[in-house]
Amino acid sequence: MKWFFSSLAAAMVFYCAMTAAAAAASLQVAPVLLDVAAPGAATSATVRNLGSEPINVQVRAFRWVQRDGAERLEPTNAVVASPPSLQLPAGQDYLVRIVRTAKNPVQGEEDYRLVVDELPSAPRRAGTVAVVVRHVIPMFFHQSDLGPADVEWNLLRAPHGYVLQAKNRGATYLRAASVSVIDGAGRSMPFGKGLLGYILPGSTMQWPAGVSAQKFTPGKAVTVRGQSQIGALEASASVKARP
Repeated sequence: MKWFFSSLAAAMVFYCAMTAAAAAASLQVAPVLLDVAAPGAATSATVRNLGSEPINVQVRAFRWVQRDGAERLEPTNAVVASPPSLQLPAGQDYLVRIVRTAKNPVQGEEDYRLVVDELPSAPRRAGTVAVVVRHVIPMFFHQSDLGPADVEWNLLRAPHGYVLQAKNRGATYLRAASVSVIDGAGRSMPFGKGLLGYILPGSTMQWPAGVSAQKFTPGKAVTVRGQSQIGALEASASVKARP
């Protein structure tokens, strides 16, 4: 079974509310990103129950894949969480251990997400699963001497608007936030104030612009500006007609 997650729906803390009651959910997870450099093969996350009643928690690791400009999570046996499920008393913390069980040494960067679900306490019909709230945590196992991300940016002009495309030819991920595209006249096209998304190594991602009155001419150069995990982001990009 494959689990699909849209990068556009990911919040900065990778928190996904599954019901209208999720705003008052009891479950918290920390940290919001897990990063393990070789020769390390293990890390941990704290799950916390802020509520006044016990909660049931499920913890799983998935391989994180980006293909054709979209993201998906795939089942994996290379990384496991222990315990995979628990009942967490009110006001209590629990340290979940995450271990890379693959026998081969890590090559480059391996990308995963830790999915932590708060499950409902009420019984469900047989064969169904309901989720109260879900946290989706980025998780990386990688060599310690990797070079930086190397991202090629393009602004694609389509019949119904613009799409920002990012191709990562580097060895590690890039996290982009508060991204805008600016032309030579200083006109700006924003792509949101918060997290835009991750571009994993060897992958291509793309994001549509919101409603904008700006018109950028194909063949012209523009500048991509924003923030990344290593500081300010500024890169040149080309405006292209979308194929």
